[in-house]
Amino acid sequence: MKNILFPTDFSENSNHALALALTLAKDFGAKLHILNAYKMPYSSSSPMTRTLLETLEKASEGALSNCLKTIKGNIDYKEVDIKTKAMAGSVANTVDVYANKQEVDLIVMGTKGASGLKEVLIGSNAEEVVAHSDKSVLVIPENTQLSQVKKVVFAVDFQEIKDVSVFKTYIEFIKKYKAETLFVNIYHEGNSQKSSELETNMKQIFSEINYSLNFEKNDDIVNGINKFVRENNCDMLALFSRKHGFIDKIFHKSITNKLTCQAELPMFVVKEI
Repeated sequence: MKNILFPTDFSENSNHALALALTLAKDFGAKLHILNAYKMPYSSSSPMTRTLLETLEKASEGALSNCLKTIKGNIDYKEVDIKTKAMAGSVANTVDVYANKQEVDLIVMGTKGASGLKEVLIGSNAEEVVAHSDKSVLVIPENTQLSQVKKVVFAVDFQEIKDVSVFKTYIEFIKKYKAETLFVNIYHEGNSQKSSELETNMKQIFSEINYSLNFEKNDDIVNGINKFVRENNCDMLALFSRKHGFIDKIFHKSITNKLTCQAELPMFVVKEI
């Protein structure tokens, strides 16, 4: 892992996640890119608008400079290579453009804690980034108290994984912290016959890490994941985001079927390209 991107709005949620982003950059010897996106509340090409944009840019650069000074004042992160960038535009668009230009391996984002995965992501900048970026995203809820990662629950489905390279960053992450991955497939009557194909797929992709493949019968994906996480004291939840697939199913569940036990767990989202 060489490049980590941390989008920030300088809020308390972002500052909370920054500590983890810094720790990751330090542990991996990676460059940490701190990005702040600013934009006009309306569209106009008048001279007044240009002046306001310049003011917003200066304010963004000033806040980034103060952020950098604070970080460098902490002896623990003095040697971390940090680059700051102020960009005009929406968070999702600026993150997408910058991440691809800088060949970012992982995006780390803070978000406001809530009662479940849907509330943690939906309606937030994190949701937009997860939806639009093709990079892995580590979402850090404000209530996360993460001292170490030893056990990760990774929800998987039966569909074929066509591009295994998308798991490179996740595998590096797990190997670095010597963590165990508990892959879990929530199945219902009628699709369990594909389990042998999934096991073969897992062996080919994850041979370098310590993992187990688990099967939980449940007609509801979200309830099944909730139950499995409750029974296995994990430090993190991981999801494989397919285009029009697994995560969409979770987000469209009713309010009574939320991932209610994930409010304080970091979420590592691997994106299908």
